[in-house]
Amino acid sequence: GTSLCSGAILSSSWIITAAHCVYGISASQVTVYAGSNTRFSGQSRVASSITVHPSYVSSTKINDIALIRLSTPLTMSSSAVNIICIPSISSVTLSAGEWPPADLSVVAVGWGTLWEGGSLPSTLQQVTVKTVDYRGSTCSSVLNNRLVQFCAGVSGGGKDTCQGDSGGPLMMFTTSSQWELVGVTSYGIGCARAAYAGVYTRVAYYQDWIRITTAGTYTNATSSTSA
Repeated sequence: GTSLCSGAILSSSWIITAAHCVYGISASQVTVYAGSNTRFSGQSRVASSITVHPSYVSSTKINDIALIRLSTPLTMSSSAVNIICIPSISSVTLSAGEWPPADLSVVAVGWGTLWEGGSLPSTLQQVTVKTVDYRGSTCSSVLNNRLVQFCAGVSGGGKDTCQGDSGGPLMMFTTSSQWELVGVTSYGIGCARAAYAGVYTRVAYYQDWIRITTAGTYTNATSSTSA
């Protein structure tokens, strides 16, 4: 059967997604579609390699991040295809507190279901949510490792990522007018439930791993300040 996940473009040859989307799957089984708001259309590329984070734990979704190399580069001249920037956050900043900070407006994009247990949409969806303090009740009950994971949602529920959004980007629009990848959609309990925020992989924690794996073929954000 065919499974569906989302992802984000780091460069013409590299896609970032969640490890649980591609864990145990061979590269030849993965087709990436880019540059269209309609499912399974636009530029299509077969993967040439998949690199799942070496410390990924499937039971807890810790280190739920993976990189897909494409067999043929995407055509970046299309206005419908663009890269996303990776955070430039020092390890000191990361260890000192949460980044991104709590109560920050962020945007998730994906192909997931429109409600819990619902049908898949034929067009790309987006939702604006807010990062949630790890000590809050909606986050502390679902988070497995606050160093590499964080939560986002809306007070009272009603907006969330859902099945099929996994691996997709959680983005912040910076003061430099860049879209910056702060999270990768990982997991949640149901969708948009008031009691549970969604959980995202903290991309800033993986800057070195992304740089080494892709040999530096990506773009850093010029500043990591929310707009």
